[in-house]
Amino acid sequence: MDFWKHEWSKHGTCSGLTQHQYFQASLDLYNNFDITGALRNAGIVPDDRFYSIANITSALTELLGFAPQIECNKDPEGNRQLHQVYICVAKDASTIIECPASIRNPCQGSVQFPVYGSAPSRHAVSTVEVHASSVVMTESIDSEL
Repeated sequence: MDFWKHEWSKHGTCSGLTQHQYFQASLDLYNNFDITGALRNAGIVPDDRFYSIANITSALTELLGFAPQIECNKDPEGNRQLHQVYICVAKDASTIIECPASIRNPCQGSVQFPVYGSAPSRHAVSTVEVHASSVVMTESIDSEL
């Protein structure tokens, strides 16, 4: 509940949507755009191997129609890991658009796709963040669900 409260108070309240519409839009985007499925279809799976950002971007652009922005983090060993996929959405909360601005920690080169849990699955969490001219959907690849 704390996560949902945070997302609504930080991003949803300025969206122009009701709380129900805001979270429904997030769920609809999550259900309509299977990020991990698109990566899996391109042979990119959470197996601790390294994959090129170009291949990740290509697989997701095919799904979305626009290139997403990819954010990395570092594990305790210093490996750059796939962390979040940013997708920008128009104010209607359903149309994918080109992102108007860059993210803080973009990935370059190659990145590790870590294993979480005992088997690779669709275990990402999506949220919708509304900004001045667009809605941004982020999918955290490394959630602990």
